[in-house]
Order: sequence, then structure tokens, then C-alpha cells
Amino acid sequence: MLSPQRRAVVAWAVILALVAALHFVDHVVRGAIVVADDLNPTWNHSGWPFREEVNPFTFSLVGVTLTLLGGIFFTLRGKLGAGYWVGAGIFLAALVTVVHFISRPAETPSVIYNTYGGGWQPVAALLVGVGIYLGIGMTIANAIVLRRAEGHW
Repeated sequence: MLSPQRRAVVAWAVILALVAALHFVDHVVRGAIVVADDLNPTWNHSGWPFREEVNPFTFSLVGVTLTLLGGIFFTLRGKLGAGYWVGAGIFLAALVTVVHFISRPAETPSVIYNTYGGGWQPVAALLVGVGIYLGIGMTIANAIVLRRAEGHW
């Protein structure tokens, strides 16, 4: 049986995985819009398996999926604990920050907004981005609570 603290970490990791999935769907939708509307091709942050090109999107999709789903699976089986989730949270926060604000071409909020051309879609996409950071923060916070409860990382 899982402790309440371990259940909380898993619950936040599941929420984070769902929000990340929405964000990847947004990448694919915006990539299709860039192609269909002949927008700036540097705004297309989609890749394989939705385009032929293997690019950072591909590695992010695989890395985030393995990090979250693998972590959830092994945490439920008692093989991973607080240390994993703190490390995973730092890794994911760094990845999202680099991709969206540091790398070139960065996928900034203005790129997201301009791809959709206004309306509710860019607002929803940007809120999903905020949700990713909140989910990461809550996963890390609950991992720290788990560490305190179990006495080890």
C-alpha cells in the first residue's frame, strides 16, 4: 500500500504527464498551422513522429514521456522515491526553460501567440505552459514531503 505522501507525488506526476501531453499536442497543432498558413518555419516546433524530421521535439517527447511514465510506474512499485522526483523535476524545468526561452529558435510565448494569430487558442496554450511549471513545482514539493516522511531520498 502506498503512503499518502507517495500517492501525492504520483498524483502530481500523473497531472504533470497529462498537461505535458496537452503541450505536445499543441506543438503538433501549431506545427500544422505553420505549414498550412506558410508562416515562419522557425515557429514549427513539431517533429517525428508527426513530421519526417527528427529534432529537439522528438527527443523531448521521448525524454519527457520516459521520465514521467517510467517514474510513475517505478514509484508505484516502490523502486523510485523522492530523490528521483526532485531530480526529474529539475531536469524537466531546465528542459522547458531552455526550449522555450534560451535555445534558438526559442519557442517563446510570442511565437505561440503569433502562430495562432489571436483568439482563445494561444491563451489556452500559454496556460498549459504555466501548468507545466506548476505541475513540476508541485511534484518537487510533494517529493520533499515524501522524503521527510520516509527519511531517505
